[in-house]
Amino acid sequence: MTPLATLDRHLRSLPKADPLFAQVLDLATRHEITYVDDACHKKVIPVVPRPFLLALDQARAVRDICLALGAEVARVPQLYLEHPGVRAALPIEPEEEAFLREVWSPALASYPALLPRWDADVDFSARRGVAAMKFYEVNCCAVGGLHYSTATEQVVLEALTGRYPELVALGLNDDSRDLLLDALSRHARAIGLRGANGATGPSFAILEDNRWETGITEAETLVARYRKAGVRACFADPRNITWKNGVLRAHGRPVDLLYRNIELRDIFLLEQETGTRADGVREAFRANRVISGLAGEFDHKSLFEVFTDPVLARAFPAPARALFRRHVPWTRLIRERRTLGPAGRNVDLAGYIRRFPERLAMKPNRSCGGVGVTIGDSVSAAKWEATLAKALRRPDTWVVQDRLPGLRLEAPIAHHTGKHVESANLNLALGFFAGPTGLGILGRASKAPVVNVMQGGGLISFLRYSP
Repeated sequence: MTPLATLDRHLRSLPKADPLFAQVLDLATRHEITYVDDACHKKVIPVVPRPFLLALDQARAVRDICLALGAEVARVPQLYLEHPGVRAALPIEPEEEAFLREVWSPALASYPALLPRWDADVDFSARRGVAAMKFYEVNCCAVGGLHYSTATEQVVLEALTGRYPELVALGLNDDSRDLLLDALSRHARAIGLRGANGATGPSFAILEDNRWETGITEAETLVARYRKAGVRACFADPRNITWKNGVLRAHGRPVDLLYRNIELRDIFLLEQETGTRADGVREAFRANRVISGLAGEFDHKSLFEVFTDPVLARAFPAPARALFRRHVPWTRLIRERRTLGPAGRNVDLAGYIRRFPERLAMKPNRSCGGVGVTIGDSVSAAKWEATLAKALRRPDTWVVQDRLPGLRLEAPIAHHTGKHVESANLNLALGFFAGPTGLGILGRASKAPVVNVMQGGGLISFLRYSP
């Protein structure tokens, strides 16, 4: 019997008051798997005790695909400046474009700074597995899950193997938090920062707007963890970053790099609302001292139009185009126009969206947190038409994308107190953090079709299996 079959047999026989659920809740609390809701209350994110499994060769295959796609994302700022078609597919605000044109240089192109999370639909247990994987978006800045991904694995592994010794073959994936440190260290070496790579790696500040009071809490957990390990890490508001004589400082103390949880447009808005310029951050971008760098501004969902439009994709090398065809779903910015449809035939875009809702999903191009995501086969015809009308009223702010099948799982899940347990049919979403040294995996689960932690979802682990 396989480990998952053994585990499913155990979980199906558990009473709803079984101590396992309270233990998972207690471990999730201790590991700071939390968020702050709109009422400013800190809550524990539900953790599903039933993991998925993947083998080492599967993890390496996913890592290699993500790294190859990331290399193409790094090319996008230069392509944006050179190709009108790419600019049309990636609409940015005038202040963002002005800053890009002012700052972009060959040095930034040569040493791109990225640690994205690639969100994908893949069933590791299926016959084709990784070969059939499809990515539906990439997150390059304000990326969530670096702490939650590994912490969730630790919670589930400790709870299960302590109780079921036959699951000893299960293990953790690569630690996403270590992948961030590795990315910072590699970038510091690449740009020649002297003294930035001691035993604990470069010093850095996590960049956030200090007025934000709700949302995920993992950044503060990351800083505490890194400090405990001897890494010089801190938080900083963009207004508390300075640059003088080549020295980057956060709150007056020198730092080597900035890791940002904020988009450029939010920094510009912060400047407008407070009347305080973030010139230190602007200089840090110019000096290539920010992760993610300017390529991170192009993690729009419409980036996948650049990848899947045959004309625009010609800007990329042949191996990249083959990768796009295998792993990127058809995606288009919504406006009144004709374009190539998924089958390669010219279609009226609005008419195609109206005709085939069951095949499609519509999403705001630059929002996050699952806001506005509308899946054709899960809403009424009236809701689908209303969403399309909204998108057409604001051209180029929404995308339409091929609907991916998605993973589903029937599993028990405990909510907040640990006392209310139910068996739920869950929709799953996977996010991958890839670096040369490994792969981290963020698993999310929800009863709703749109899977997002801030909309009431939970977390699920993908554990390494060594038969």
